[in-house]
Amino acid sequence: MKPTKPAVPQRRATDQRRRAEDSLQAQAQSAAVQPSVLQIQKLLHELEVHQIELQMQNEELRESQAETETALARYTDLYDFAPAGYFTLQPDGAITQLNLAGARLLGRERELLTGKQFSAFVSGADLPLFNRMLEQVFLAKIDPNCEVDLLSAGPPQRSVRSVRIEATRSPDGRDCRFVVLDITERKQAEELLRQSAARTSRIVRAAALGLWEWNLLTDEVYFSPEWKGQLGYADDEFANRFDEWQKRVHPEDGPRVQAAVDDFRAGRTPRYAVELRLRHRDGVAALDRRQRRQCRVRFRASNQGASILARGVEVDRGHIQVRDAHCCAQGQDY
Repeated sequence: MKPTKPAVPQRRATDQRRRAEDSLQAQAQSAAVQPSVLQIQKLLHELEVHQIELQMQNEELRESQAETETALARYTDLYDFAPAGYFTLQPDGAITQLNLAGARLLGRERELLTGKQFSAFVSGADLPLFNRMLEQVFLAKIDPNCEVDLLSAGPPQRSVRSVRIEATRSPDGRDCRFVVLDITERKQAEELLRQSAARTSRIVRAAALGLWEWNLLTDEVYFSPEWKGQLGYADDEFANRFDEWQKRVHPEDGPRVQAAVDDFRAGRTPRYAVELRLRHRDGVAALDRRQRRQCRVRFRASNQGASILARGVEVDRGHIQVRDAHCCAQGQDY
């Protein structure tokens, strides 16, 4: 039996068939991957739109940056040129930031103050008060304030200005902010007022003048310590009430004084001036106290011109004593 020869033509046809199918499939895949003209145009459109969006976003960022820089410059001007001193302090009291007004208050260049202890510029007498405030703002979580004197820049150091400090802790608690206000002029005015009041008080005492103020609507009365002293009372021993004065008027003077008071309150007379006797604390000198009372009134249009507030001065004529021996001998009391 003869051997069978391989079917070469058949195998060759099969290989060609397979290669043709592979080639066709590759061409189909290549055709599927290759974009069409419409797809390319759509892609270009998307890219152009995206480019315009990026340009618009970039322009908005530039505008936002310009606005931020403008706001920062405005804030810097407000911070630096504010009339009050602004400070940022660490818990140990070291200055980390301050404005120009703050530097002027401390009498130093701003660049030289960063890192310095604020307490170094506080007078020794006020240092405990300042340290207590600084401790409170960090530990007690409150916004304390205090008034202290600041020292001069050069030796010998002395108190040159008074300031009011209002402290606030930062949200993260790592530092605190000071608002420092110069109250030197206010303190000087208060001192001048105190001296003037003391001088006036000495004059009033020397002249034996008693001052009073009477609210005609509420009957509230203020009697000065000198007025009370004329009757032998300390300031806290005589109540500021109209009835306290009224019940010390001598019975013989009562009707006349009451008529004068009524006329004055009713507006029938523009001036209340009367001489009367008031009972002294010791009860004996009552008849020796002759005082002339004068007052001036204020008017308020809404009250149709009726007097609502009266202020008066009393002169103690007990220094010129004319004793009523008859009354004293009779032992009259009232």
